[in-house]
Amino acid sequence: MDSIKENVSFQIYTTPPFDWQNQTGVACAYFLVDQEMLCLQNSDSKKEKNLWGIPGGKVEPEESHKDALIRELREELGLELSYKDLGRHTLMFVRKSNWDITLSIFDIELMRKPVLRLSKEHQTHKWIPQGTHHDLDMRLAEHEAIDHHLVHRSFKSFCKV
Repeated sequence: MDSIKENVSFQIYTTPPFDWQNQTGVACAYFLVDQEMLCLQNSDSKKEKNLWGIPGGKVEPEESHKDALIRELREELGLELSYKDLGRHTLMFVRKSNWDITLSIFDIELMRKPVLRLSKEHQTHKWIPQGTHHDLDMRLAEHEAIDHHLVHRSFKSFCKV
């Protein structure tokens, strides 16, 4: 059991702990265009209002992480992507208090910035220089999850959205 980051509120693991109970799956996208990454700001109506994060969301029952991400990107951003657009993913295990989350972050490198149609879940977006996400007020464990992904990622996807 390798703990990557430990905090009062969460832990991130590279392998699931012996007492792991997968309660939620989450799939996210690490978009990169010209060395800038995409971040979204939650709307006032969300639980973690006004906080920043990368696109993605919960995996529904009987849904794969890839299917969930494709659905979430369509719902949140108005983007139509397919499996071939998703690059290598990083899998991590996040424990927030007594809640276990299996998190996948998929690489998506684009040739140009796409036109985004944000859902009501988000109030705005911004492209920030890669590696500067610590300058944003992000959701719990988001900085650390992105850091873990940056260490382990390998871009293999180039799509022309």
